[in-house]
Amino acid sequence: MSQKRVEDQEYDFLILRWWLTERRRRLNYSWEDVAEIAETTPHEVQKWAEGQGLPNRDQLFAVARHLRDPDHPPGAEPLPEASIEENEFVVVSNGLGIGKCLEVSGETATVEYFDTVAERVERNISVDDLRVVRLAHQTRCYVDREEVDRWQMGRVRRLPDGDRIIELPDQESAHIEQENLYVRWSKPVEDPIETLKQKGQETVFFRNQRTPFVRSLLKQRAASRGATGLLSSNIDFYPHQVEVVRRVLEDPVQRYLLADEVGLGKTIEAGAIIRQFLIDHNGGAVRVFAPSVICQQWTTEMDEKFDLGALEGTVEVDPLEEIEQEVQEKPPDLLVIDEAHEIAEWAFEDNRRGAFERLASWVHDAERVLLLSATPAHRHEDEFLAMLHLLDPATYSLDDRSAFRKRIQKREQVGGALRDLQVGEEAAFPLRMATDTLRDAFPNDEELQEKADHLTAELDADPVDPSARDETIRALRLHVKERYRLHHRMLRSRRSDAQENLNTQRAGVGRPDWGMDPREEEVHDLLDQWRMAALAASEDGDAENRNRYVRLFQTLMETAGCDLDLLADVVRLRLGREKPERLITDLSEKERETLRDAHAFDEEDPLLRDLLRATDQNEADADDPFVKTKEEWLASKLERTVSGEGAELWVVFATYPSVAAEVHKHLQGALGENRIALHSEGSGPEDVAKNVQRFREDPACHILVCDRSAELGRNLQFADHILHYDLPWAPNRIEQRMGRLDRIGRQGREMHTHVYLGAEVDTGSIFEAWYRILAEGLGAFQESMADLQFLVEKKINELVEQRFSSGPEHVDEQVEALQKVVEEERAELERQHQFEELEVFEQTGGSYFERLQELEEESKKVQSDVDGWIADALQFHRHREPFPDEMLQYQPNFEGQTLVPFDVIMNRFLPRSDKPVTYHRSTAVNSRADTGTAASVFRVGHPFLDGLRNYFEWDDRGRAYAIWRQSDKWEMLGQEDRLYFRFEFVLQANVSAEDVNDAGMRAALQRRADATFPPRFKTVVTERDGTPVTNDQLKKLVTERPERVQYGGTDVNVKDDRLPLLDRFVDRLDWPDYCQRARETAEEALRASDEVVRQRDDALRSAGTDSSDRIERLRLRSGGNVTNREQNAYEERIREERRIADILRRGIETPSVRLDSVGAVILSGAGIPTDYE
Repeated sequence: MSQKRVEDQEYDFLILRWWLTERRRRLNYSWEDVAEIAETTPHEVQKWAEGQGLPNRDQLFAVARHLRDPDHPPGAEPLPEASIEENEFVVVSNGLGIGKCLEVSGETATVEYFDTVAERVERNISVDDLRVVRLAHQTRCYVDREEVDRWQMGRVRRLPDGDRIIELPDQESAHIEQENLYVRWSKPVEDPIETLKQKGQETVFFRNQRTPFVRSLLKQRAASRGATGLLSSNIDFYPHQVEVVRRVLEDPVQRYLLADEVGLGKTIEAGAIIRQFLIDHNGGAVRVFAPSVICQQWTTEMDEKFDLGALEGTVEVDPLEEIEQEVQEKPPDLLVIDEAHEIAEWAFEDNRRGAFERLASWVHDAERVLLLSATPAHRHEDEFLAMLHLLDPATYSLDDRSAFRKRIQKREQVGGALRDLQVGEEAAFPLRMATDTLRDAFPNDEELQEKADHLTAELDADPVDPSARDETIRALRLHVKERYRLHHRMLRSRRSDAQENLNTQRAGVGRPDWGMDPREEEVHDLLDQWRMAALAASEDGDAENRNRYVRLFQTLMETAGCDLDLLADVVRLRLGREKPERLITDLSEKERETLRDAHAFDEEDPLLRDLLRATDQNEADADDPFVKTKEEWLASKLERTVSGEGAELWVVFATYPSVAAEVHKHLQGALGENRIALHSEGSGPEDVAKNVQRFREDPACHILVCDRSAELGRNLQFADHILHYDLPWAPNRIEQRMGRLDRIGRQGREMHTHVYLGAEVDTGSIFEAWYRILAEGLGAFQESMADLQFLVEKKINELVEQRFSSGPEHVDEQVEALQKVVEEERAELERQHQFEELEVFEQTGGSYFERLQELEEESKKVQSDVDGWIADALQFHRHREPFPDEMLQYQPNFEGQTLVPFDVIMNRFLPRSDKPVTYHRSTAVNSRADTGTAASVFRVGHPFLDGLRNYFEWDDRGRAYAIWRQSDKWEMLGQEDRLYFRFEFVLQANVSAEDVNDAGMRAALQRRADATFPPRFKTVVTERDGTPVTNDQLKKLVTERPERVQYGGTDVNVKDDRLPLLDRFVDRLDWPDYCQRARETAEEALRASDEVVRQRDDALRSAGTDSSDRIERLRLRSGGNVTNREQNAYEERIREERRIADILRRGIETPSVRLDSVGAVILSGAGIPTDYE
């Protein structure tokens, strides 16, 4: 961006001076704060505030991001120390905008606010509260000119000396006395018919640019159901994510547990919800708590994918480990807790129960809460109960542990029956079996028994009525799912359901990599000898002693599998010879304690000394080309794939920080420093984030070496290969590693997995046995085992014990047994999932996703419709340099050509974000990876577009016009010249502030209304007397896009000197009445039209069905085995849902009809007359 100083323009910056004085003080910014923002000195900033000099554009933009005021009255530039006098333009903090002082009487001034020529409002206001303003450059104004005997529209132009002139139509300009000059107040233009009544219309050019813009915004809103935060996020759309976001945003009570399996994008879902919250509330405070290791990643994702810094409000990302310290503060407007199970664990720990209760009280006071956790209820009942308690203490008490566990057990019993009870199932036997299972499981549920009887009767009918049978199945399924589900605000998607749309592919391990270091085979033999000796020593019946040996065995195997030098240090600690410093960070305190304190068995010391000797490298092997250390082997393997064109990205995992650091150092020396990046827990979060960014964006960097700190939450889906330098003896850590790459965003690229196993032993090694358990028993490298993580936690001790007991033997039978357990577990999870599955592919969910996809396929049309209004009509500059193709920034023209008041530009359109925009979603999603420049997708919800939308509700340009249309068809028909009115209405469900005061709830209900009654753009044509035109051919002649003669069309503007032409069709004095009558009959005709009545009735049925379904679900939940407290809570929710249903019904029954634009069209077979009088 140019560093040209803004003082080169023709007018000074009163608005800047106001920012730096009153606005700065109001927001509690010091001179030093502003100087830091502008990268200058406090003295320089103070000079700007005094009107001595101006910042350059970059400095101005920086200051604007912090001090601008979007609520500032449009067109007003505050004048310092000006006195209140008659005819002065003034502002006061009442939301009405610019007014004109009519008189001053003592301490009170009478201020007039101008809506239309016919509508003005007076207020008596204290003089002390008023501030004199001058009209900003390009402010839209109304001029009462006696010499032309009519009102005219104009624009303010500021001159170098501070004076102003008014630019009028047809390139006329004049000095207008202030008493004859008027500016609309801040209220939106209620009805452009008032402009046409006064014959104040402008060129049809503005209508031609504005109407496609309005239509596009409406279409975007309709497709997204008002979820503009989702639509304007820089993300690809996936059905399961879209459905989760939709459900949360259409619920007035936004307290949810997002429980998707690992890698399905819970953070993305939360980000879209956060963005929508900030849009709905025009700001607000959001706090995100996440494990410290991924706080920077959260910050990066919120910036790159959601550009939250460009919106009003604050978003803070803080370490989850510090959440206890925040309970003294007021809860934020929206609270987000990632990995929420980590704090849920406190609920039933004696030493943390008090901390959990304090935290729970704080969370309960937050109005909106999102908890994120992949923890399923199965096998983790206590943590799950605690998370639900955080969301809904009225329903889930921590004292109900026993009842909660029974509830889950019951679900497990009947999940299979629910799975078999499928709509469309024709075989009677599985339906009867499922029905009997449900009868037996819930003998005291009379309503269920009755519905089961109905289904049995339908199955006994001859012939069976498929429609009646399916309806009965549907009712029974709904009954069971709702009455016995855990919580309707827990949303969980599984990989198996979403896999079709994830487009991720695990290629598996072709074959493991064997080592070339001769030490490894001897080390393995000695470890196996140690294992057998320890096993013999543990057979004395002392269980605790055996457990200690098993833990020692695991530590020795894990460190040996990672690095022989690390193993040597572990052996030294065990022998008591040394306390290597690296082990303080590499091993846990418990591991070090076991190494130091576990009783040594007979013959252990000689075995350990032999092991220590075996780890020493034989100098004679150094020159042998067939001998390579593990690090040398790795460098050789990577060198072949990271050189030249098409080099791929590798992620190398080595558990221990010291080993990862050594591997990183060795690879730097072997392959070059610029090719390698390091992710280490020893580095600060900022350094880690920079290294990951370099790995992602620097074309020279192809390898990221990671220690265990990268296993949680890190997004590395852009990489091609994962190499396990070691295999942790905790299978869930393997899944966490795999999940860094195997997650949303791979876009169909295969993920290649490599595993290093060390020495290839003829009889099989323990390392190979463990690999087979992972690869064959659990399928860890072929498919996600995220759904198995809690089974694995339960089995881990057994799996390690097997290796301790049998070493490399009995692997085949152990793999077979494990496969059987996995199969049973997944079947159990499937039964559980029957209660919690999102109906994402049923009813509205699928069609919602499809409409979003269809909109994205029309990105070029969106660009054409939106860009014309911004760049061609309002004359914002398309700034394309230095951005890559398909990216640009819309910037105001600082020489005054942009047709928006200068103060509005300063307060609303100077970007809070310096990111370019793009109309193409794929460009935005991949922009940083492909070009190094992050771009934002340009859709409704982007602050620039929303600012424009809000501004043009105040500006009446393009909303009223009159044209003379010469038509050959009209001439052929021999028709006389005739006047018609063309009305373009916006029709939408009316969820008003009178019904719902809270902005967030009103937005949620409007989204629900939009789902059944999408906003529409409707055109009505009437005769001059208001009679609706029903002839399609005539309507087509009137509604064809206006095109002026000078651009090859047949239309001429009727304005200014040509206005007398209208008098030929309607007497001048009767014109306002004709306009009003046509306006009223047009709306009546629209409301009564067959199409609108049909759409309204369909929407009422759909909304009624949806509301009835919601109420029925609540009723079912309340009818189960619930406490009085729960019953009262459900009854209150039912009452609220009925109130909502009534609001939606009334809003659809009597929709809002807003006139967007109106035109007077004179159809003629000849050109426009030259004698206007």
